[in-house]
Amino acid sequence: MSLTSIAYGMFLLLASAIYWSVPRPNWRLWIVLIASLAFYAFWQVQYVPLLLAIAFINFGLGRLMGYRGSGESAASESRRAGLY
Repeated sequence: MSLTSIAYGMFLLLASAIYWSVPRPNWRLWIVLIASLAFYAFWQVQYVPLLLAIAFINFGLGRLMGYRGSGESAASESRRAGLY
């Protein structure tokens, strides 16, 4: 799907309509994740597991950085995040 195609325009309109029709903000994050996965799956399906792995790694690292700001030690943060 090219960014200048009609199919992408329709996909973007549909994803935007679904995003703004969902009442809860935390559900909107899932809508963006699913729409992103669908968009990348149109190009190369074999890269979707890689994209999911990167997303979950970044999520875990973001949580780890959030714990770091709470004053805990790095070792206890890593244990709580499941890194070791």
